[in-house]
Amino acid sequence: MPKNPLVSIIMPTYNRPKTLKRAIDSCLNQTYSNIEVVIINDNNINSIAYKETKEIVKSYRKNEKIIYLELGKNIGACKARNKGIEISKGEYISFLDDDDEFIPKYIEKSINYMIKNNYEVIFGDLTLIDDETGNKKILKYKKNFNLTKESLLKKHLIEIISGGITFVYKKKVLIEIGGFYDISASQEYIVMLNTILGGYKIGYFEFSGAIGHIVKNSSKITGSQKAIDAKKEVLRLVKPHLFHLKINDRRKVIFRLYLFMFLNYLKAKNLKFIFYGINLCLYLDLLILKFFKKEEQTLEGNIIYK
Repeated sequence: MPKNPLVSIIMPTYNRPKTLKRAIDSCLNQTYSNIEVVIINDNNINSIAYKETKEIVKSYRKNEKIIYLELGKNIGACKARNKGIEISKGEYISFLDDDDEFIPKYIEKSINYMIKNNYEVIFGDLTLIDDETGNKKILKYKKNFNLTKESLLKKHLIEIISGGITFVYKKKVLIEIGGFYDISASQEYIVMLNTILGGYKIGYFEFSGAIGHIVKNSSKITGSQKAIDAKKEVLRLVKPHLFHLKINDRRKVIFRLYLFMFLNYLKAKNLKFIFYGINLCLYLDLLILKFFKKEEQTLEGNIIYK
């Protein structure tokens, strides 16, 4: 293996031309030089965002590290990422959303860590910045797991290994698992689930080199019917693996998904909230704990704020 293998940073972009340049620049400013930045324009060809995105990327036309693909229509983040994987040339692949960024040493430190430990996949810590308030939080995983397949599966099912922009893969792993499962939300959850089930050598890199920006944006699907449908699909996909968990842990997984659907149906004034409300009666103890127990707040249950 070459000392400095090529790393492909895959960046689908949809309806975010205002933050795209920041994301691209954070890739080009990496201290690790052997990279390519694969930008996939996932906007509809007649949209303003499509044209603005094209103009932004055009300003980098002299930079050989930029690989640009126009899809002509919106196909969604999963399919766009898979297109990026398909045309990428790197031995390693990282993912960056078009409204987020990497610190300059992120790729260098990540690749060195992977090579040193012979990992095929890593996940790491994440810095969150609220663009409205400027508040910053570093999200770190609780050290309550080891790196065996069984332990990682339990960790992921119960508490969620999240932060897709902190994932770095060997390309061959992504090809073998079939890339990203086509789902409108919880995309990184499913790709990590399939990675763990594949039995690959996965490492936790206790380093925060990726910055996730909290931005108010109409393209977010949180709370929409698409998000609800995605959670139903997640439930279908995880159910066959819940037998790995103790009964109390299985209840936590089902409770989390039912609560999401109840709250979102309620917000949408859809009477289906009644169905999930009735089902939540079976998890009254967990509901009380969630809303009344004073404990350290977590993101999806798996990450502690520092």
